Amino acid sequence: MCRHLLIHPGRVFAVPILKRIFFACMVANAGLLAAPHAVNAKTIYFDFSNVTQGSGTPFSETVDGLTAKITGSGDPGGVQLGSSFFNTIPGNIIFSPGLSGQENQVITVSFSSAVTDFSAPFATIGIGQLTLTAYSGSSVVGSISVAGTLGLDSAPVGTIQFGGLTFDSVVLSDSQDPDFAIGGISVASPVPEPETYSTCLIGIGLMACVLRRRTSV
Repeated sequence: MCRHLLIHPGRVFAVPILKRIFFACMVANAGLLAAPHAVNAKTIYFDFSNVTQGSGTPFSETVDGLTAKITGSGDPGGVQLGSSFFNTIPGNIIFSPGLSGQENQVITVSFSSAVTDFSAPFATIGIGQLTLTAYSGSSVVGSISVAGTLGLDSAPVGTIQFGGLTFDSVVLSDSQDPDFAIGGISVASPVPEPETYSTCLIGIGLMACVLRRRTSV
């Protein structure tokens, strides 16, 4: 029994109680951080309007603190940026062949921090499928393949989307066609909700107050 008590002049309290308080606070705050409601997703759009028209890869753009870097397998200049010549893809496009003149390019989009969703319009020169493979570091998170359809443009066009998981880069490829293009990129960036921080601070503050009162004589 004595090993469970900490004795000060005029005051006796149980050490396990303090340990239980500390443990409960840590578990509660850890649960809040891991809970689905603790995170919002902010949509960020990259149109690479800061990049000079005709520039070859690599190039990058930063929006709301998130940086997207574009590279091609034939860099330097594996793919390039230009104004869209597709009716259904507005703004700028990233297309091959780039300044290097090499076809069958693979485009990699790397992000400075993890994202949870990716979406971009695309066009292929033939009827092949565009494949997106998402990575977290060097580990494959998942992949999806989409074929474009003919409509207002002479080339098959569509939108490729991947989401629901956390990743920090995507690789885009078309093994059946020599060239393809993608338009502006939309991603979802996780943002912790303000109440997550508030609740954690309250829990830590309460724990500190209890410990201070217990140890003061």
